[in-house]
Amino acid sequence: MTENIKELSFYERVNKIQVELIVPKGQKNSFGNYKYRSAEDIQEKAKPLLKKYFLISILSDDIILVGERTYVKSTARLIDVLGSGKEFVTTGEAREPYQKKGMDESQITGSASSYARKSALSGLYGLDDNKDADSFNDHKQNATEKVYNELLDKLYICENQEHLDLWTKSNSEKTSYLKSASNEDAKKLGKIYASLQNEFKNN
Repeated sequence: MTENIKELSFYERVNKIQVELIVPKGQKNSFGNYKYRSAEDIQEKAKPLLKKYFLISILSDDIILVGERTYVKSTARLIDVLGSGKEFVTTGEAREPYQKKGMDESQITGSASSYARKSALSGLYGLDDNKDADSFNDHKQNATEKVYNELLDKLYICENQEHLDLWTKSNSEKTSYLKSASNEDAKKLGKIYASLQNEFKNN
């Protein structure tokens, strides 16, 4: 059996792991009432198959700063123990929220890392996480961030008070939504608006 496995190509062995690996969603979020799997769950279930197919798995994180926001980019690799020099690589990314109730900064980064790692591992092993909701970056927050970024982009291209007035009039529904969904983002947007308004008055 072992000799036959060694005769398989690297990508054939990767494919066999993807086909054979089953990771139940054994974790439960009592607040949201849903089940999910963690990065640790995936790694634990993968260990026997990695040994069986002569592969090793390596995970690494990179912290990326884009503007005022911090992203965690996780890279997952399957490397051939048999010396072919080949590796299979996937990545996963998560953006840290501005704040998360009950967490300090290190915990927020850890939460982002956990989600990014799970995303990378899910891609590595072909696991479907489309219905998972265990990240802080859930659907509602994605929608809120999308609105915030869209409003911010439009605000930054305003060149005078007339443009600001037009921005206010044309985006009233979106700014109202942002105030109700994320007061923190709404405050930041308001500060930027006031800063631009003062700038235009002084010019």
